[in-house]
Amino acid sequence: MIKNYGNKKFDAFEALQCSPCYVLLISFVETDSNDLTATLTTKPFLLISRGNDEYLFSEKIKYQSYLCLIVISIITDDKMSSISTGIKELDDMLNGGIPKGRVVLISGSSGTGKTTLGMQFIYNGIKKFNEPGVFITLEQDKKKILEDMKPVGMNLEDIGSNFQLIGGPMAEVMYYKDKTKAKIEDFIAEIEEVIKKTNAKRVVIDSINLLLMLFQTDEERRKALLSLSQILSKNDCTALLTCEVRENTFDLSWYGFEEFVVDGVITLYNVKQEAVFHQGIAIRKMRGVEHTKNIFLYKITDKGIKIYPDEPWLSTEKEEK
Repeated sequence: MIKNYGNKKFDAFEALQCSPCYVLLISFVETDSNDLTATLTTKPFLLISRGNDEYLFSEKIKYQSYLCLIVISIITDDKMSSISTGIKELDDMLNGGIPKGRVVLISGSSGTGKTTLGMQFIYNGIKKFNEPGVFITLEQDKKKILEDMKPVGMNLEDIGSNFQLIGGPMAEVMYYKDKTKAKIEDFIAEIEEVIKKTNAKRVVIDSINLLLMLFQTDEERRKALLSLSQILSKNDCTALLTCEVRENTFDLSWYGFEEFVVDGVITLYNVKQEAVFHQGIAIRKMRGVEHTKNIFLYKITDKGIKIYPDEPWLSTEKEEK
């Protein structure tokens, strides 16, 4: 009924596509006398659906032969706690906020405010909820990020030790990787170390495209994203991964698989109508949440991203000639 854990596929769990659950594991080991010995774990493990019949444990497990699972508790929506983004209108779209401990893609083309939204999530967490946060940049110089956030209402130098900004331009990361022969496990281990050191509850990686560029094949990229998601979930972090998409498309990701691995997708659109670009935000996916399906107008203001649910995103009226 359950396939080898290394494949992360379990035949009997279609019903759990939207609900994480706690399970006990049974490991069957063949003895020298060809008998089977069953061992039952003494503590429950959290099993999380990743879609497409893929499941992910909240922590690594050791196994021999095949596993059977005993479902002891399904986490339903009313048990699921949410993390406020600090943006009321976005929380309303999410029916309360982002589910705690989930990994969410923030997709959009250039100039849609992905970095701003990600930083706002971290900034609001610290200022409003006293939740430590880590922002990992793979694109911009850290000094430039500090400067760029001031005009949108975030002085990152005033929020203290609860905030950690790490990383740097991708060229520096690739140089480090080539010089030290570092592997993805090393990068993920470094991220986990910072999370544990700061007791971070919120993490943003800007952008996931650049991290996945370190790999040669989609299979390697997918495994890396799964591994990263596992580490974030294990450390009880709610994470946003910014993702660049191509201009003038409604793509959800760059490589085409990212949206299936993560728990949610928030899209930022930038559509030209007449001589004006109109920015819209939508929740395309959020496991375990009854979210709105509408696209709402948003603007990048001196107080960060502001959503206007009562205003039309695109004009439907033609100008009279």
